[in-house]
Amino acid sequence: MKYLFYKVSLSLLTLLLTCIIIELLIRNIPNEYQYKKEYLDKMSDSIEILLIGASDAHTGLNPDYIMGISFNAAHPAQSLDYCFELLKKYENKWSKLESIVLTVSYPSLFYKMDKSASSWRVKNYRIYYNIKLSNKFKSHAEILNGLLFDQIKRIIDYYVNKNDEIYCNDRGWHISSDNKSLGNLEVLGSETAKRLTVPKEQQYYTELKTALDSIVNFSKTNKCSLLILTPPAYKSYRENFDKLQYDSTINTILRVTTQNNNCKYINLLEDNRFKAIDFLDGDHLNGGGAKKLSLIIDSILNN
Repeated sequence: MKYLFYKVSLSLLTLLLTCIIIELLIRNIPNEYQYKKEYLDKMSDSIEILLIGASDAHTGLNPDYIMGISFNAAHPAQSLDYCFELLKKYENKWSKLESIVLTVSYPSLFYKMDKSASSWRVKNYRIYYNIKLSNKFKSHAEILNGLLFDQIKRIIDYYVNKNDEIYCNDRGWHISSDNKSLGNLEVLGSETAKRLTVPKEQQYYTELKTALDSIVNFSKTNKCSLLILTPPAYKSYRENFDKLQYDSTINTILRVTTQNNNCKYINLLEDNRFKAIDFLDGDHLNGGGAKKLSLIIDSILNN
């Protein structure tokens, strides 16, 4: 009996040590969350234009084409509550901030990252940003998110193949090839719109509207302008919108910008300057499209 107890204890200890080693190896892989956190730690007090939002900002706004000291602090699936937490984290360090460009699109007021299929991304904010918006146990460790096989693959990809997990340029824009799409835009756009359409009860609207109001108040407190942007999207994505969800989003943004004189709204969703060649998929721009959008935003900010 004692031998069995000893054997089980040894096995559990070995398993625990193996998990700790895997966790440490993964955390040592340079990643985009870690990179942006370290950049903001050092440079937030020199940033003049902050670009923030979800993946549409991550892929669509390239600071290289925006005059002034700008940085893209967007991440894939980053919902409005997490956007506000990022702003708040550096609230005493935005001494030169003049403008915030925030993307708000079809799902933004109805989508919460920690309640979605992308909830695994929450651990990136707790581990690398030290943002504790979620108390889920699995948000405390890399190894608790995803299959063990995939975690081992990440380790091999970095330590053997020398591939890190930083997919942005030095100013935070997600690097994307010019004039490239991920597949059939008609299919991709339709599928994405249906996936991002929420149930009729719109259960997260109030909470996300509060997050949007908090971002507005933050911009006013810090005496900077807030440009709310709905980026371009491909027609197959737009054509599959739920009318109530889309109208609620637009009407909410219009009320917010009308009531706050430091805010401006620009809706480029159907802008005819953007062609099929500019899209990565139904709701994201590729490198060429990002250049075009960024130059437009630059002209708006400078006027």
